[in-house]
Amino acid sequence: MPFLLDHVDTVVLAGGLNTVPLFEDYTPGYKALLEFNGKPSLCYTLEALRAVPQVGRICIAGPEAALRPVVGAQDHAAYDFVASGETLIDSIYSGLGHFAESPMVLLVTADIPLITPAAISDFLRACAPVEPEFEQNLCFSMVPKASFTGAYAEFPKGFNRFRDVAIRYGSLMLADPRLLQNTKATRRLNSLYNNRKSPISSALATGLHVGLTYVLGVHLWHLLTIEQMAHIASRRFDIGLIPLLVNHPEITIGVDEPADYAFVKQQLGG
Repeated sequence: MPFLLDHVDTVVLAGGLNTVPLFEDYTPGYKALLEFNGKPSLCYTLEALRAVPQVGRICIAGPEAALRPVVGAQDHAAYDFVASGETLIDSIYSGLGHFAESPMVLLVTADIPLITPAAISDFLRACAPVEPEFEQNLCFSMVPKASFTGAYAEFPKGFNRFRDVAIRYGSLMLADPRLLQNTKATRRLNSLYNNRKSPISSALATGLHVGLTYVLGVHLWHLLTIEQMAHIASRRFDIGLIPLLVNHPEITIGVDEPADYAFVKQQLGG
């Protein structure tokens, strides 16, 4: 049966630190607090979420003392806070635990200030008709290369090339909180995250079978489609890994490097 997404609780992942100098005299700190036009990245994300009718309760996974003041005095009661943990995966687990009774939870990072309500709505719309094969599922966003037009066409990031399409991964996910009870899946996800800096290492961290399949069938020879790779990984993870294409390149632009900062600043007119 398809997912029921008329009221989706949401976790904003806002605990990430940026230690890379983004501009001259930059003081490293929380990505969520990086300002554009005098407004923190977190606020851009929250404004986009609140403009989407399907979005229900919002929980911010991050340091409450640092983040609550920036959401505005009138909005203090609108958001819950949970500890972010040391890694992005820890923050995801913390947020899912907060909404443990929700059927599915939307996950979004706080460092994508170009995000729009349309991107969120279209991702949820893409999730809605999915008929999951597994009891526990994780939908994740991908943006096809053809969507990178205009200013985004020159943005200096690489693509993952499958047989059917080249994509960049987005920062929107829809997850079943019951994933926390699946130790096999969480162990693989932790390993994947810990090896994220290298495409080949991260692939092999998922397990020898899935890793070699990705390295040979996608990374080297582009033999497998997205759906084929997701099906193989789902079997090994024992959860439904569901890739969904959305035509919104803005959800791929997290501010991690000076080029990211310069691009976002240009797009926002700051």
